Amino acid sequence: MPNKPTNVEAMKRLMEFSRSGGLMQMFIIQAVKSYSEEVKKAKPEDWSNGMISFDAWQRCADEGLEFYEERTER
Repeated sequence: MPNKPTNVEAMKRLMEFSRSGGLMQMFIIQAVKSYSEEVKKAKPEDWSNGMISFDAWQRCADEGLEFYEERTER
């Protein structure tokens, strides 16, 4: 079985060689924003991902939103 690309390699390929062209880059950036906002709205008691702590996921969401704001500042 051939080796699958790493997550970084797969995302890079999608960002650089998508059939949608450069639009895919904005799609992925918007997806980061949307999911980060969803995570920020979550409450600890509703958190069901046992592998990753609620606080760690919240910090990732903060970073995702910072990334989005930096990319879209004018």
